[in-house]
Order: sequence, then structure tokens, then C-alpha cells
Amino acid sequence: MSFQQRLISLLFLGIVVSMPAIAKNQEVLGRETTRDVRRARTSGGTYLVEIRSAEPIPLNEIFSLEFRVFDGAVPNKLIENVRITVGTWMPAHQHGGSLDPKIRYREGGSGWIEGLLLHMEGLWQLRIGVMANGLMERVVFDVDMEP
Repeated sequence: MSFQQRLISLLFLGIVVSMPAIAKNQEVLGRETTRDVRRARTSGGTYLVEIRSAEPIPLNEIFSLEFRVFDGAVPNKLIENVRITVGTWMPAHQHGGSLDPKIRYREGGSGWIEGLLLHMEGLWQLRIGVMANGLMERVVFDVDMEP
């Protein structure tokens, strides 16, 4: 990755992590066997982001999420050549997480977010930036880490 690409990525991540809480149209789809599935539209409605966990999200343990990014107008059509950034944020304490999650992409608008950690009880936000076709939008998922 070139210096310019790294700089753009860092700036984009900074925007995602520092953005204020926005109105969310989050939909918790419930569980498919033991998988937690959530969907929400991005800030401009262009994309529909789905995250799935293999098991309930653990408190103070590193975990991964599967993600898929769909066309907001055609919710079963995955977006090709998508790139995402992910940050965690705890609104009540005004701080983020201590780890830098890694993104592993698959073909067709999907992949894995690895190395996430929600280390305290309370409300957290997963803030995801989505970039595709020259357009960047954001989505926020609330995750309540109650004991």
C-alpha cells in the first residue's frame, strides 16, 4: 500500500471513529440458529449493511463479524469492489476501543471484520464506513454489552 493510500485510509478511519451518533435505522433480524444478524442502511441510504456474529458478541474477548454490503435499492444485490472501515465507540464514556480491527474481503461485497473488542459493559457502537464507486457513506450499529 502506498503512502497516499495509507494516508487516505487513516483519514477515512478518523472520520468514521470521530463521527457523532447519527440517526440509525437499524434492524435486528434476530438469530439464525446461534448467529446474531443485524442490518442497517447507510447515512445516505445507498447501501444496506449486514453484520453477523457466529455467536453472541462476548464482553472483553476478541471476536469477529461477517459483513455483507448490499445495494440499498436492490437489497439482495451485493455491491462489488466495496471497501469498509470499522471503529468502535462507547458514547457514554466518549472513547473508542483499543484495537485496530482488520478487514478480510471476499468476492462480491462481503468479508470478515477481525480483531474487535468491546472491553467494558454498556452501550457500544460499531461505526462502519462504506466506500464503493467513488461514494462514501456511514452506518452505526448499537451493541449493548450488559452483563
